[in-house]
Amino acid sequence: GPLGSRRFVVDDRRELQYRVEVQNRVYKKEIQALDAEIRKLERLLESGLT
Repeated sequence: GPLGSRRFVVDDRRELQYRVEVQNRVYKKEIQALDAEIRKLERLLESGLT
C-alpha cells in the first residue's frame, strides 16, 4: 500500500544521507593527504632553489 512505499522513500533518504556523509569523510581524508603531499613538495622545491 501507499504507507509501505512512503516508508521506503524515507529509508532511501536516510540511506542517501548516510552515503553522502561517508563519502564526505573519505574526501576530507584524501584532501588532507593531498595537502600533506603539497607541503612536502613545496619544501623540496624551496630547499632545491635556495
